[in-house]
Amino acid sequence: MPEKNLTLTQQLALLPVAIPDSVLDFLEDFAAPMALQTEGARNAMDQEYLGTHGEALRAQLEELRKEAGRVLKVEVETAPKDIPNAYICKVTFEQKGTRGIGLILRAKERTIFRAVVSSGEYSDEEVKNLLKNPG
Repeated sequence: MPEKNLTLTQQLALLPVAIPDSVLDFLEDFAAPMALQTEGARNAMDQEYLGTHGEALRAQLEELRKEAGRVLKVEVETAPKDIPNAYICKVTFEQKGTRGIGLILRAKERTIFRAVVSSGEYSDEEVKNLLKNPG
């Protein structure tokens, strides 16, 4: 019997409860036709960060979507302690394999104030370095 693929929403529902809602809302946005267009994704972001970096992040995510295709699998883990309030997302796409997305949250508000997308195939070290030094 072939393995049944879970939808993105089903996969997100199965992630540990320790993963903040803002991370889930950001990832759930991959099911929408365009990046950062859902209310949940916009509310997950720090509004100041969204105002300053929103267009660049949207363009980066749109390029990733265009090249990589549909999301097949999502995994989220807490970043090491030297990157506080950060999460590393491994997102596997239909056409381009696995890519890394790093998110840092404000401690109290739990909104995303930095999002980074790795270039090329997933590398844990690259995502960690991007979170530490977004450039």
